[in-house]
Amino acid sequence: MLEISILKIEDPSCMWGRIMRGPGVQVASQKDYDDLQIEMNLFYHDVNLDSQTVKPSSLKKGQLCVVFSPLLLSWCRAIVESVYKGVEGTRVTCFLVDHVEDVSVSDDSVFALLERFLQLPFRVRKFQLSGIYPLSLRVSILDAKAELVPSLRWDSSATRYLYILWQASSQVEAVVCGSQDNCLAIELYLTINRVKICANHDLLAKRLACTKTEKESLQKEGRGLPPVFLKGDMFASPEQFLALNGFETAVSAWYLKFLNPDAVGGFDKSMVDLSCVSDTHSTNDQLADGSVKLTEIKTEERAEEEMALSKEKTEEEKAALSQMPQLQEDHEPVNSVPIKDDNTHSSDSPNVQDWKHEENSTPQPRTDEEMAAARLLEWLNPAPLNLDVEDDVMVIPTDPKRNGVLVHASVAIEPWQSLARCSISDPFKRYLKRVKYPGLNVAQQYCWPHVFRGNDTLLVTQTGQDPLNYLPPLVTHIQNGSVHSSLMTRTGPIAVILCPRWEKVQAVFDLLETCHAVQDLNPALVLLGRDRDEAKAFRIHKNCKLLVTTPFTLARLLEANCGLFLRLCHLVMDEVDMLYTRAPGEMEAVLKHFRSLVSSTDRSRTPQQLVAVGSGWNTPMEGLVKDYMRDATVIITVPKEAALYGGVHQMIMLCLDCEKTPVMLRALDFSPSAPEKTLVITSSIDELEQVFEAVVNSSALALKAHEGLTHQFDFVMERWSKAIGAGTHIILVTTEKCLKALGVDDATCVVHYGFPTSPKLFGSRLFSMSANFRVLSDKYHPESSSNPPATNSILLLTEKNARHVSGVLRYLRRTDALLPPELLQFAQGIQMAREEQKAHRPLCGYLKSLGFCRDTGVCPDRHILDKTQDDPKHLETGLVGVVPLFIKSATVYYGRLVHPDETGFDELSAQVATHYATGLRWASEVVEGELYAIQQEDKYHRVRVVSLPDKGNRLFSCAVVHFLDEGSTQEVKSHQLLLLPPAFHDFPPQAVEIILCGVRPIDNEVDWNPKVTRAISQKIRGKRHQAKVVMCLGNTVWVNPMVRRIPAPLLKTFINEYNVYSEVLSTGMGVANTEHLNMLKQALEAPERVSDHIAFPLSDNHSEKATLDLKELAAHDAQVDRMKDPEESPVPGLEMPTIPPKRELEAADFFSLKGMRSDCISGGIGSSAPSGDMPPLKHVELEGFSPQSWTSSVNTQSENGIDEQVGSPHVNLKKTLEVDSPQSCHPQIKWFQRQDVLILRVKLMNPVMQTCNFFPDRMVYSAYANNKHYRVTLELQNDINADRCSWDMKCNEPEIRLVKKEKGEWRGLLKQKNAFVSYDFDHMEEEDLSATAVCAPAHSGHWFEANTGEDGCYVTSESGSESD
Repeated sequence: MLEISILKIEDPSCMWGRIMRGPGVQVASQKDYDDLQIEMNLFYHDVNLDSQTVKPSSLKKGQLCVVFSPLLLSWCRAIVESVYKGVEGTRVTCFLVDHVEDVSVSDDSVFALLERFLQLPFRVRKFQLSGIYPLSLRVSILDAKAELVPSLRWDSSATRYLYILWQASSQVEAVVCGSQDNCLAIELYLTINRVKICANHDLLAKRLACTKTEKESLQKEGRGLPPVFLKGDMFASPEQFLALNGFETAVSAWYLKFLNPDAVGGFDKSMVDLSCVSDTHSTNDQLADGSVKLTEIKTEERAEEEMALSKEKTEEEKAALSQMPQLQEDHEPVNSVPIKDDNTHSSDSPNVQDWKHEENSTPQPRTDEEMAAARLLEWLNPAPLNLDVEDDVMVIPTDPKRNGVLVHASVAIEPWQSLARCSISDPFKRYLKRVKYPGLNVAQQYCWPHVFRGNDTLLVTQTGQDPLNYLPPLVTHIQNGSVHSSLMTRTGPIAVILCPRWEKVQAVFDLLETCHAVQDLNPALVLLGRDRDEAKAFRIHKNCKLLVTTPFTLARLLEANCGLFLRLCHLVMDEVDMLYTRAPGEMEAVLKHFRSLVSSTDRSRTPQQLVAVGSGWNTPMEGLVKDYMRDATVIITVPKEAALYGGVHQMIMLCLDCEKTPVMLRALDFSPSAPEKTLVITSSIDELEQVFEAVVNSSALALKAHEGLTHQFDFVMERWSKAIGAGTHIILVTTEKCLKALGVDDATCVVHYGFPTSPKLFGSRLFSMSANFRVLSDKYHPESSSNPPATNSILLLTEKNARHVSGVLRYLRRTDALLPPELLQFAQGIQMAREEQKAHRPLCGYLKSLGFCRDTGVCPDRHILDKTQDDPKHLETGLVGVVPLFIKSATVYYGRLVHPDETGFDELSAQVATHYATGLRWASEVVEGELYAIQQEDKYHRVRVVSLPDKGNRLFSCAVVHFLDEGSTQEVKSHQLLLLPPAFHDFPPQAVEIILCGVRPIDNEVDWNPKVTRAISQKIRGKRHQAKVVMCLGNTVWVNPMVRRIPAPLLKTFINEYNVYSEVLSTGMGVANTEHLNMLKQALEAPERVSDHIAFPLSDNHSEKATLDLKELAAHDAQVDRMKDPEESPVPGLEMPTIPPKRELEAADFFSLKGMRSDCISGGIGSSAPSGDMPPLKHVELEGFSPQSWTSSVNTQSENGIDEQVGSPHVNLKKTLEVDSPQSCHPQIKWFQRQDVLILRVKLMNPVMQTCNFFPDRMVYSAYANNKHYRVTLELQNDINADRCSWDMKCNEPEIRLVKKEKGEWRGLLKQKNAFVSYDFDHMEEEDLSATAVCAPAHSGHWFEANTGEDGCYVTSESGSESD
């Protein structure tokens, strides 16, 4: 049986209820329907919702819709019952399919039902008692006789009696007999006083109903049944009536003859499948379709009676309404505004039949079996509901902020909604259709129109690596631009695309070649090395209009010959964030040249456009927008990146979870000098009530909004939006789910009381301040953004959120926020734990070949030493012969180490060749992990099967094998594998990883260009070389030099044919990496310094040599070896760290008893630096993090009642941190000057805890880097204006700006010489060469190096000392 819950009884043929449980039935839980209700309330109560976008095109009877119930204070799913004209306009009567209620609303309050709100079936089902028919009392005045006869309508006594039974029952159960008239026909069983009765039989026994056979007999004979007399009043005293069993007359024998097995139900119930009431899988849709029509049986008469009895209408209105004809289904549409959302449910539902009164028109089947089969088929195959959207659906544009898109543009342009409406070239459209392009994403909808119109555009989006974000509109704009014809007499490309890596350059060029839409532009790819002659000799094809290259190559071309780019109009920066990270100097030089070129007088009428696309925002991009873009359009589709652009001040506060409320209250200023709007976001309603009560008790103006108060959203936002004056602080407390519905965008502070569980949620919270973000692109109205209100984000971090620490730091390190030392130490522990978990992984390939990893935060390989894997298996130092057999890259090879006295491998090869010379035995079955042999040309190789890919549609099966003696991994045909005798299994693999150290790719690349690898492979593969091993870990050896030696004819000596190191450098695509081994050893010695950030070498400007002297290198290595004790470590000069045992990082580690405090150390943009020196952190490496100072903006109450500023010099951090006090060091400083300022660059990468104090005649700088304390006091040669001096972080290094008291040239910086302070000649090469600069127009300035002679040195007569 099914357990059901009856909600409403209209008569025995119309009961409304819900299926609670039953065998084979899975019903959606109450929580599922509550979540659906909340989602609907948040969507339709959205204060910024455009009602026209969710209005149905027309209103018809039987149509699905959504209406607001004043009684339930909620939006509900409903079905239109009738549409009629009222005094106040058109009214609509709707039936609430989840609550069994009828509501009458205005047609303007009826909204379309979205498809996502139809995922759950309607909760209310319609039931009718099976196999019984109504009887009514007929009184003949002529015969003075009363009798019960069949009727079309149920008597009120039968309905009342069934209602009394239901009210008295403790359990309601049902047996499904079938489906009739789109409702479930059931036998109803009620448990009353522990006695179970069948309501169907009881109504028959009490002569309140009759069976089908009895009905036919009575109608045929034209007579009725004797009436039943009642002992009591069932209407006035239903309990007493039920207790007395108030029916007086017993059942006669004549009536008993109708009580046969076929009389009730009318068919064999065993033929009915109970699975038809299941809510799962396919039957779920059947029930849902049945539920769509569940109110079709509600009669028009009953709807008219309910409307006539409405208490809201006066008697005159009732009379007027009764005379008005109801609208038919073919009435004129009430509202023809189309629906916006593609997922919007079709409001017309043409296949939904008209709801008609069919309760008394039961079909007459020929037999009981046919009736059962017909009902079952009707239930299993209901009429389908058309959920397709109308063809004439149009999309109405909305505010981009509603989609989380920040658009700052001087000229507003409507976004392109579809590919068909885009103004791009037809060849590009055909290409996009050919590759089945899914359509424009949000970023492209806003970016393409601006790029097409030639506007300077900056786009930051999640898919910033996709060239299609800018290529189609850019190419179309260039092809359609007739203004370019004036430049045809000049040389060079019209557009240049800059990419950060050679791989991206190749990918963009391949896309241009594949699309077949740019043939007339003749695109070209250019990648040049460091050879100056190559750059000078390079020429661009005359018809080339589009060039793809890197900023390094472009800078070399501009330096060699500026005349190559005289008609440049469009400069595109692909992955602009990576461009500024890898090549900040080159980007600045290129942009200066572009600005000088397009700003010339003869280019006033030609187009000039800058397009920058990236995945993230960084600080240098601010200068790009402000200094180089004209009327820039900034489009950011990632909310957390928009917060970085908007200058949101991030603050992080550490506290226990039980102390969040007082910590938050201390952080808020309840008497601000400027108007403040604070948004407090909680994780639950209970948290919201707790915070709201605390804020109200603090005498603050507070509002609250959560899922249960959606009907008050309009009132809350009306109060929030009112203008407030200085000293007023309004606080809105809400939950995560309500944030979008409220549509807040003008908050000045966001408090993350509930921790955001994902970066997306964190970004959406920060986007609530988007109206107060700074505007960098508004150049016509700079006053609008000159004084923007300060925006703050306060993040409460507790012990429950410890697992999110790494993600928080990864984002906050990109800001100027000051981080608590406890947080940094805990993050360091997390990073170490992750490295320990990767102990089984191989050592990172980039760490081995370059000395640093690209990004340790996402790299899956190991970055610390493991005693088992890294125990040296070969010679640690000395000369050895190497034979490279597989060339992986220009500096990484796999091959064999050759020793003069070892001939084992040669003997093994001979034995294998002899074995297979007698016959070949093929492997009939290939097993993964087993050893086999394979023949290539005339050689046999031992291989191990790594994996067996699926055959798929291929003709032959394949296997991925690893060559044991060569080191390569290839995919071969399975039938090519030979059985390898067990005797050849025991010989160890001969492949050794050989890394040529001391050289890396140019231009901060991490992967070698294939043409370099190909050239080196052709030169060294299979040849024996002499190499010096400088280091060995596991099966990897580092060598330098590696020389090819050949015997001199007729002499007992050898000649060095070439040096592989020199060959790599001679390609022009490599540069010396002198710190390779030092960085590698440092990383392996100090695993706690491993940082989850992208690392790149500082620059390519190292002292290099084209060749390397073997004697010098050997002497240097010998000196290093003497300084180390090789017996203490398996690696010369490298200490093997002791890795602690693996353990789970617990949340308790986040706050140790010694380091825990409930206040915070925070700061950010505009925070001041403390005047005192701060002690260094122990074991804290902060690479990639560049705070300006350590201070706090939160006052904490001390024990004696005095407020102390956390982070000030008076706070004793030794109580909370374990610190070291090493002796201070002097950093290296480079300086240069202008007429009014002195610029000092401190050569420290990412220092922390920095302080800088200025005095009229001196300055004092202090910082910590690499666990060392740096401090310097500079006695200046002349006086400075201390009040106007400042410092900042540029390119991860501190830059100090000293303002001269009097303008003019200084002869030197210091009064006395300092070996650590020197003049910055590199800066002079870039900017100060005005007299000797070449190839630069007079109006464009001088930014490129001139001919400086062979040594490239400069002498200045104004400098009095070399150190200055």
